[in-house]
Amino acid sequence: MSSSPNTCRYSYKECPHPRSIKKDGTPHALCEFHRKKANAIQRTYASRRRREIRAFKQRQNAELAELVALDPIPYSPVSDVTMDAADLAVLDSFVFEDPFSVEWLDEPNFETFSDTLTCEDIDSMWTFL
Repeated sequence: MSSSPNTCRYSYKECPHPRSIKKDGTPHALCEFHRKKANAIQRTYASRRRREIRAFKQRQNAELAELVALDPIPYSPVSDVTMDAADLAVLDSFVFEDPFSVEWLDEPNFETFSDTLTCEDIDSMWTFL
């Protein structure tokens, strides 16, 4: 370590040069030579970091573009009606009648209403409507 409080505080080796002075008049920790050396190293690391961040963002954008460019699942807007008359009658009562009225529950075909509808059934319902 340096013997005088006014000499450079370079940590790896004792430096006999005086500390440089800031604009406000207070001393820097290092001499002018070691300040320039530290600043150059800092600029190198900062530019490397910016380059790595830029490359990372470009990779992310390329991956996102690949995801967006995927072909959609084939879809046919027109399909055959696969529901039977009882299912359509129940659907009709759901859509066009008061859902809280219970008359449609008394219909004899209510028990035959299927518990599950396929995607094709739903598509055909919307096409039918």
